[in-house]
Amino acid sequence: MATLIKWKSGTYALKWRDESGKQCVRSAKTKDGKQAKRELRKWNANQLENESPKESSDFVRLDDAITEYRDDINVKPNTLKLVDISLDNLKSVVGNCDVKEISRKHRPKLRKFLNSKYARTTVNLRNRQIKTFFRWLVNESGHLDKMPFVIKMENVDDDYKAFTAQDIADLHSFIDDPVIAAYFRFAQETGYRLDEINKAFINDKGKIESKGKGGKRRQYPLYEHIKDDWVLIKSANYKSERVSKACTNTWRKVLLKRHTDHKGIEHMGKEKLLRLVRPVLYKEYAKSNGLDVKNLTKQEKAEAMCTKSFHSFRHTWAEKLYDETNDIYFVSKAINHSSVAVTQKYERADVIKKLEERQPVARS
Repeated sequence: MATLIKWKSGTYALKWRDESGKQCVRSAKTKDGKQAKRELRKWNANQLENESPKESSDFVRLDDAITEYRDDINVKPNTLKLVDISLDNLKSVVGNCDVKEISRKHRPKLRKFLNSKYARTTVNLRNRQIKTFFRWLVNESGHLDKMPFVIKMENVDDDYKAFTAQDIADLHSFIDDPVIAAYFRFAQETGYRLDEINKAFINDKGKIESKGKGGKRRQYPLYEHIKDDWVLIKSANYKSERVSKACTNTWRKVLLKRHTDHKGIEHMGKEKLLRLVRPVLYKEYAKSNGLDVKNLTKQEKAEAMCTKSFHSFRHTWAEKLYDETNDIYFVSKAINHSSVAVTQKYERADVIKKLEERQPVARS
């Protein structure tokens, strides 16, 4: 079996002894530690296959495959946490078995487990990570010849979650941090996702540029009316998590003010706020879905808590652009969606809005 060494130049190499005991060294041709580890695993796997082809050397425990997968992928710490949670969920269903034992019989069990634990939007996040892991087992590691089973995303009710003009006014009435207010205005004016705002920079053409999902780049003019917000955001250097939580808590204050007569809402801490707004959201969810609030399931309660968020500013921007252009293809390109089908929810919402505004013709 080979081991990994590192030369003074920084390049990694594989070292092993042949059948005669002679030491052999072979360059891994990389200075990247993770890539070198992959080369080492491939080399040792080939050696085992050549030495004992009849032995069950293909037996790979799920725990070992997950460890190998984590070493192989290059993602941010927050994404790695999501990977760990998702694969722990998979392991809870199938156990630490040989990866080749994962089969279609586990599909309904996994779906039932996830749906009993999370809201459907979160279930889809878990499904995506598990699906990516399955693809790695087939395409990268070669531990499997084909996907164990097809993972289908849960249908999520496309509630239209754009902020109205009144929503935005109410949000700003509760904000005392000028940086958070700048984030809100900037997102409303550009349609950028939160992470895109924090990654954005001014390119050589004087435009705002950021890399979004799938590495797609999006440019936007640096209009005069957003320059001050841009400077404030970049100088403050807030983390996305901080801004997201601020938006969630502020929106909860808005909802609490609208549905209750509680005093001192603007000074409430997040724990008290959550305790008071939770029954409000449960009641609204039950009412809109024709359910009894006393009999809501764990999943339904989780879905009730999924209200408007910072991402709603992106919906607000897209809705405004569609109102101005009435061109769904233009909006799709401007917002940088992968397909116009993703953008069509704005078109459907526009139709519904016009139907609601339409006055019925009186029958004679």
